[in-house]
Amino acid sequence: MKKHLLTLFILLLSVPMAQAEVTLSSLYSDHMVLQRDQTNYLWGWADVGEAISVSFDGETLSTTTGENGGWYVILPAAGLGDAKTLTVQGKNSITVSDILMGDVWVCSGQSNMGMSVKGSNDSENEIANANYPNIRYFQVPLTVALTEQTNTNGSWVLTTPAVAGNYSAAAYFFGRELHKDLDVPIGLIGTAWGGTAIESWMSQSATELSETYTKLNNDWKADLVKSGDVMASYFNNRGAGRVEKPNTKRGVGGAPNIPSFNYNSMIAPLWRFGITGAIWYQGESNAGRAYQYRDLMQTMIIDWRNQFKQGEFPFIITQLANFQAREAEPSDNAWAELREAQSLASAEMNNVGIATIIDIGDAKDIHPKNKQDVGYRLAQSALDIAYGADVVPEGPTYKSMKVKGDNIILSFDYVGEGLMAKGGSLKGFAIAGADKKFVWADAVIKGKKVVVSSDAVENPVAVRYGWAINPECTLYNEADLPASPFRTDDFLMITRDNW
Repeated sequence: MKKHLLTLFILLLSVPMAQAEVTLSSLYSDHMVLQRDQTNYLWGWADVGEAISVSFDGETLSTTTGENGGWYVILPAAGLGDAKTLTVQGKNSITVSDILMGDVWVCSGQSNMGMSVKGSNDSENEIANANYPNIRYFQVPLTVALTEQTNTNGSWVLTTPAVAGNYSAAAYFFGRELHKDLDVPIGLIGTAWGGTAIESWMSQSATELSETYTKLNNDWKADLVKSGDVMASYFNNRGAGRVEKPNTKRGVGGAPNIPSFNYNSMIAPLWRFGITGAIWYQGESNAGRAYQYRDLMQTMIIDWRNQFKQGEFPFIITQLANFQAREAEPSDNAWAELREAQSLASAEMNNVGIATIIDIGDAKDIHPKNKQDVGYRLAQSALDIAYGADVVPEGPTYKSMKVKGDNIILSFDYVGEGLMAKGGSLKGFAIAGADKKFVWADAVIKGKKVVVSSDAVENPVAVRYGWAINPECTLYNEADLPASPFRTDDFLMITRDNW
């Protein structure tokens, strides 16, 4: 713990903040939600050597600013209850009012996380009924930085029709489900940017965890030295007079794809704020490099957990939705490989869940409007992982296979009360023999298993389900949650060598 405190203190002192008045991180504003039942950091800046006292929940804490004006205290743990007030006293006084103790979730990713309530299904009705004073929202502005920042701009707002239309739809519907189920205040921190690559959301410390990420970093080093300021300006100043996109080895994207650019300004300022967990909806921008994503997704989760220093907090992944035209025959597909990378993170890591949305996408729109079901499914996984609720957290998940004659028998986790074929029959299964050529298969439910076969394959060796960008999938459990796409084979992936 002492090492963690020293690290935070060094960070706070790394940016000179000499000034006449005490200030707080913008995360501490009226109407905020503070993570319940745990101690919480509070930090800010003042004149060098200034004495600071903090009053909260009947206790008074004291500290003194360091050589660059940074200071912090650790607030005592508090449980659910009436709204609280926080007072900070130095040469001036700051009062933060209407603080609720509750559960805070970081909501991050690219455009499908950033998509607003006003862009979702039934938006007019959803906005008109958005009266939830105990759901509070903090929006992190779209900015990038070359180095880790200690503060961001923004303030907490109460959920009313006047503001809810601008919330992240996935975050809002997720938070609403939790609030209704748990009857506790929910704080949502929206920090998403459309079109971003996952490597932009990872700290430089993650190079210690991943050879893949280190190689990506190395690809950018020379260009960052030469034109890093220009790259940052390109993303931060997107209006008239925007600088010309610089030429680089990997190519500057339309949205940040440079390692750590988003992390530095949109995650680093949150890094000790108390949270319950995080939800994530991203991957479209990495689909062409899906094999990399197997490493990068898990590395980012470890990286965030290392940075927040709050243990293996719950992390819920939104699996990519169905999109584009449906293919007539089974084939390899990069989006299917990206979904598999997301599933592997859920299967291989502690406290990582997944929300499968393979059935609620839009063939003609990469931004499907049904974010209500996205929020619901994210919440089911969170209720299981974060709260230990008695729920079925996700749809059927492939567990194992057994070859019996010309059949392959599949077993699943998360069957719940049983399996069902939505629409009357199972679709979306393909089967292959030793030649690795997949054909559409017949599939039937037998108890809590699925039996797959085809007259065209006498000696089957592998099954795939939902292995396409827009598959027709009908396998669900009785909780009405769809099965996650999967493959039983280990055949070479088409994105394996993409860099």
